[in-house]
Amino acid sequence: ARIRVDVSGARRAPRGRRGGEAVVALQVGRDGSLRGRRLHRSSGDRRLDDAAMAAVAAAAPFPAAPTGLTEPTYAFLLPVRFE
Repeated sequence: ARIRVDVSGARRAPRGRRGGEAVVALQVGRDGSLRGRRLHRSSGDRRLDDAAMAAVAAAAPFPAAPTGLTEPTYAFLLPVRFE
């Protein structure tokens, strides 16, 4: 939930673009570092897709994983919506 909030705060829609949603696949390390990202599903607009990828990068690093989570990395699909 915190990653979604951080990315939402970092997103910036390109000027003159209508809304849309891109889904970004991301890998986050236990320490909160962004280990990888790729476009999982396009919004249909390259500029919105680029803005979604940029929002994920700008929001990193994320909070560290809670103590009970022990994997070195975690993978998420994160919808990034522009309105």
